[in-house]
Amino acid sequence: MEVFIGNLSSTTTLNDVMHFFKGFAKKARFRMVNHKLEDGGRSYYAVAEFDNDKLALKAIKKLNGGVIRGEIVVMREFIHRSYNNERRAVNWRNKPWDGPERRRSERRKKMLAEKKDDFEELLKSSKENTQKEKEKDLFNVSAYGNMARKF
Repeated sequence: MEVFIGNLSSTTTLNDVMHFFKGFAKKARFRMVNHKLEDGGRSYYAVAEFDNDKLALKAIKKLNGGVIRGEIVVMREFIHRSYNNERRAVNWRNKPWDGPERRRSERRKKMLAEKKDDFEELLKSSKENTQKEKEKDLFNVSAYGNMARKF
């Protein structure tokens, strides 16, 4: 069984991890991992490989939450992941979704629009339009001597 040892600082060495494991150090093989994140940052963790699963579980139970170089250590079983499983179960497509519905624009979920009578709005807008047209038709002419202007 492989054990994930996470939340390590960038200054943590393999000797620090082995010293942290004290009694379990001779019963496991350790490796340090320096992982580059998508945002440009770095993630540091270690993996301990135990031949005996019971011993690995005992180490997780005993040492989880301990401190290495001022950082609280997180330990759990190491899970190999690849791009195609993305932490999903093998039959995830067959399982019903129990979370909130996120597809609001789906055809079967759309609500019908209420019918409303637009006659009053149409009548009001036509009265406003006729009043504007009347204002356009009216104009003032004022004359000053030999010059006339249209306003």
